Amino acid sequence: MTGYMKKIQKAAENTLVMNSFYQIASSILHTGVGFIFLILVARIYSPQSIGESSTLIGSLGIILTLSILGLDDSLIKYFLKEDDREKALGTAFIIVTMTCLLFSLVILSVMSLSVPEILLFLRNPESVILYLLSTLAWVYFSIIESVYLTLNKGKYILAKNIIFNALKLIFPFLLLPLGYFGIFLSWTIPAFLSFGFTFIISRVQLRLSFDKSFHALIEFDEAFGV
Repeated sequence: MTGYMKKIQKAAENTLVMNSFYQIASSILHTGVGFIFLILVARIYSPQSIGESSTLIGSLGIILTLSILGLDDSLIKYFLKEDDREKALGTAFIIVTMTCLLFSLVILSVMSLSVPEILLFLRNPESVILYLLSTLAWVYFSIIESVYLTLNKGKYILAKNIIFNALKLIFPFLLLPLGYFGIFLSWTIPAFLSFGFTFIISRVQLRLSFDKSFHALIEFDEAFGV
């Protein structure tokens, strides 16, 4: 028994092993709670609201893929050799913010051509602003995991996802009067809150700047070894 305990203790001291554990645990948590979330939403929302919200939630994945521009991977590489990590991270967030807002508007316009309800959605400036903020929250929520991994703060990935999934089961009840948009916000508000909380307690520092870090981060041919 003592031998097994020593092996467990040794594994716990290995940051690579623990970061892998945090990611695996997060994936299991996402899958399990995501299934419960679908059952919960199906019971308290109408089929029409679920269908309309699926369009908005699905757009998050498209916008995320287009917005991060591979920075989640290049951050890991350049954080290891960048002297000013705060500046590199700040630059990444500036780039991601600009691309996210741009692609969010493009995707929203495309959806308005194929989904009639989105046309009504666009007539309300408050809803459009909430959508843009929601896409930003989702992109930040996703890209920060690369930062935590690079800085050996993998435990904050699990903490972030625990908070996110717990809140995701509460907000559908709170936002029920909003219909399909309530389902969408039940996904993005928890993302923003969990990102914000763990970002603060992890004490990750960033400095907004477009100095040499900008050129390093956008050299994707080097980042991906092409």
